[in-house]
Amino acid sequence: MANQLYRDLYRNNVTVDELVTDRMYVAGYDSPMKWWDRRNEVWFRQVEKEVLPRIESEVPDKVNN
Repeated sequence: MANQLYRDLYRNNVTVDELVTDRMYVAGYDSPMKWWDRRNEVWFRQVEKEVLPRIESEVPDKVNN
């Protein structure tokens, strides 16, 4: 299952460098007694990117109404 997830991420141009891989989250929606057609999810967090403050010259002038 994890290998399939990595293949899908690769196909969608998501690199491992963009993910927090030391921890993953698993959500199981069906009973453990259900053998077929189970719905499960595996989640990885995306690495937080540093957001730089905007330069004042990039902020548009206020429009007076």
